[in-house]
Amino acid sequence: MIGFVIERYRAEDCAELGRLHFDLLGDPARNGYSLATVGPEFMADAFYRLSLDNPAFHCDVARVDGRIAGFHVFTSEASSLTSFLVRRHPAGLVLAALRSVVRRPRSLVALLRNLRYLGGEQLSFLADVKGWWIVAGIPPVYRTKEFEATIGGSIAHMMMARMERTFREADIDKWYVVVPPDNIPSTIFVQRCGAVHGGTAFAQGKEMRYYIKQMLPEGGSRGA
Repeated sequence: MIGFVIERYRAEDCAELGRLHFDLLGDPARNGYSLATVGPEFMADAFYRLSLDNPAFHCDVARVDGRIAGFHVFTSEASSLTSFLVRRHPAGLVLAALRSVVRRPRSLVALLRNLRYLGGEQLSFLADVKGWWIVAGIPPVYRTKEFEATIGGSIAHMMMARMERTFREADIDKWYVVVPPDNIPSTIFVQRCGAVHGGTAFAQGKEMRYYIKQMLPEGGSRGA
């Protein structure tokens, strides 16, 4: 019998999460100046490890027999994700950044470009949206119909349900996600989850589409 659980990430997960995040978004040709392009070590040591004590930062990890089978990152305070790190862990953030620049000198550009997001996204169509679904990744082997049959469903949908439950508990009724225009599978998934195109803007040097979901009360339905 497969041992399967979804739970909040731990300190010992940070190195692997940094690598998984980098594998997804670390290619500058595709992802521009995404923070992940700074490197897997920076993502592990700064983005994940220094966010362990941030109550608004959430990273759910799916485990199969103890191995990470997927991760889902989101925040209930979209405007303060980066500023929390600067305010709470300035020394750790600077040290992680310096180490990354030594390893990858070109990562300095990505670091400087991301300073503009200290106050969150300054976009009018996100003015009243506090929830931000940042990233998710599930290896293909855990997305097969055969595997899903063994755990009783899709990891992606289970994690989405956990995220929306967390948002509701924080009295948040809207969330957004950023998707490249050419990422058709992700676009289809977020639309199936009920998110609609809210606007388009340049982020990290790339044109991105912003999808926003207005959540209904749990168990609620839309009127005719």
